[in-house]
Amino acid sequence: MMATTGGINTHRGAIWALGLLVAAAAIDTDNVSAEQTAALDGIRATLERFRVHMDSWVNEREFHDSDAILPPSDSSLAEMRELISGDGLIAG
Repeated sequence: MMATTGGINTHRGAIWALGLLVAAAAIDTDNVSAEQTAALDGIRATLERFRVHMDSWVNEREFHDSDAILPPSDSSLAEMRELISGDGLIAG
């Protein structure tokens, strides 16, 4: 990923922020104040808009299988060690 982005690690921050949003959306609102419930509802609405946007983005693209992400099921342990050595499956 770092090679793809020219050394910029914004994707890591985006993944972290998305994790925070998902964790907040999973909070049980039975034991929180009305103000907190409203904030959590806002987070859930934001996540839903993001999901809809990503659905349309993904549907507009053509994806192909990648051995780097899903290696063949008959890969040996030595082949897997070589695949994930160094920078791992995703460089950076």
